[in-house]
Amino acid sequence: MTNMKRIIIMALVALMTCTTMQAAGKHVDATEGNTVSQRRVPNFTRIESVGSIDIVYTQGNRPSVKVVGKAKEVDRVTTYVRGNILRVGYNSGSRMFSFDSGDDVKVYVTSPDLVGVTLRGSGDFESKGKIDSDNLTVEIVGSGDADMKYVICDNFTVNLRGSGDVEVDYLRCATSNIWLRGSGDIEIKQDRVKNTNIMLYGSGSIEVKAQRCGVINAYTYGSGDITLKGSARHLNRRANGSGSIDASQLMETR
Repeated sequence: MTNMKRIIIMALVALMTCTTMQAAGKHVDATEGNTVSQRRVPNFTRIESVGSIDIVYTQGNRPSVKVVGKAKEVDRVTTYVRGNILRVGYNSGSRMFSFDSGDDVKVYVTSPDLVGVTLRGSGDFESKGKIDSDNLTVEIVGSGDADMKYVICDNFTVNLRGSGDVEVDYLRCATSNIWLRGSGDIEIKQDRVKNTNIMLYGSGSIEVKAQRCGVINAYTYGSGDITLKGSARHLNRRANGSGSIDASQLMETR
């Protein structure tokens, strides 16, 4: 066998191997008719999404990424890890922002730990289970939404810039930082948080339902509104502009 024949055969074998690996990670869900693409990824602790892609997160033992949707949409979605950050977006030449119903594609993500989530665009982040971490920062730039059911950590920060929404059904931590610039909405139910810092710039709204919390510092700049409910040891507040801080349903226990 000549060297040229060996090279051609080796190239064909390599091509078939790559094709087989790609096919093994993708199948069609018979019940929904969607394409399911399982992506192999190393460990990561942060997620960054660009565009209109929706992410569903679960804390688990091993890192995994699964892209579900119509075949054409699934093929456009890129997922890769760089510097402990899972980056989710559309490949070069594809659209970054979708004007469809938002049901085109979902990315299901699992990791042992999560310390940061960044959404840039109109995509959403959803966590139905518990997130237990040392520190967790959620940053949204644009109109994306974040919905988290249960969060336990030492320090929690949400930084919303734009018109998106953030909702946390249960938060327990030592310190929570809640920052909003723009017209978005933030609603957080927190339990036994020692220090809460709230800063609102713009026309948005923040509602915090506190249970047996420590000190709450709340400040507004602009026309936005802050609503505080529940119980806390002490409240420091200052409204600058036409906005308001409503603490009529907050009981100070000091």
